[in-house]
Amino acid sequence: MVACLPRLLSAAPDSWIAEPPSSIAFGKKEAVSDGDVFEVVASMRGNAEAELQKIPLIPLSHAQARKFTGAYYSCPKGKRPYLIRALFGYGGTGKFWVYRIKREVWVLHESLGQDFTSTRTGLIVNLDFDPAKAYVTVSIVK
Repeated sequence: MVACLPRLLSAAPDSWIAEPPSSIAFGKKEAVSDGDVFEVVASMRGNAEAELQKIPLIPLSHAQARKFTGAYYSCPKGKRPYLIRALFGYGGTGKFWVYRIKREVWVLHESLGQDFTSTRTGLIVNLDFDPAKAYVTVSIVK
């Protein structure tokens, strides 16, 4: 799969937006497998937002990750779940992409829509490293 680079349309950006430096956005990055990325269920979005209010990523236990995602959550041996800030524009027309850049993580949501909008949520991402930083962007293409 190929992800387009973000084109942000921002009237009043959310404070959770943290754009990666261009050297990262246009440099070498490794896509995190879709099988290691789980959206927080709608009923837990408020809890995820509260947990992520002050810091952009939090290591979790497997039980905590399952609480945010539901029974379908799984984590392979050698990886640890993290709750990471995420924003989406138009959920029905978009997709989350998660990239690893050395010891950093970039969460990007791309969607189709008319105007800039963003909704806070969280992702549970299984990682085999301890991330030092998280970038969060949302891209809406007209």
